[in-house]
Amino acid sequence: MSEPTPKPDADSDAETNSSSDISQARWVAVFFGIHGLLFLGLVDFVWFQRTCSEKGAAVALRETLPFHIQMVMAGVGFIFLMRWSAFSAAPACAQCGYWRAPKPPHPAACPECGADWNEEDGTRPQRPSDKRWMRNLGIGLLIAQGLAPIVVTLL
Repeated sequence: MSEPTPKPDADSDAETNSSSDISQARWVAVFFGIHGLLFLGLVDFVWFQRTCSEKGAAVALRETLPFHIQMVMAGVGFIFLMRWSAFSAAPACAQCGYWRAPKPPHPAACPECGADWNEEDGTRPQRPSDKRWMRNLGIGLLIAQGLAPIVVTLL
């Protein structure tokens, strides 16, 4: 007869909740950041184009410089926001990636795929998720801000 499995400790629940709170806060920042950048980009483009046609490119660039600086800072912020992901020290199943509780008792096999966790290569450390698209968004913002004055003056 198998032994009853004890309930997980409050410490492991606190670790899980704190990492999910960090992840949610990060995504809220990304959501509002993208919407703010879309608004700033639209205002910057319209203002720069109108000023450029009325006063010339040099004056337009000088007057819209705060918007350009904000967009560049946001692009750099997106790059660094997603550079470091939340990382858990708890191991995961080597076959399917199912998260194993950090404190014993552990089941002998993965409940998801049935892989044996008692083997030497049965578990692996968890890896942070890959957020290449967010880094590329930040790089794209930096490139767009660099090319915006040139493109608008050519229009």
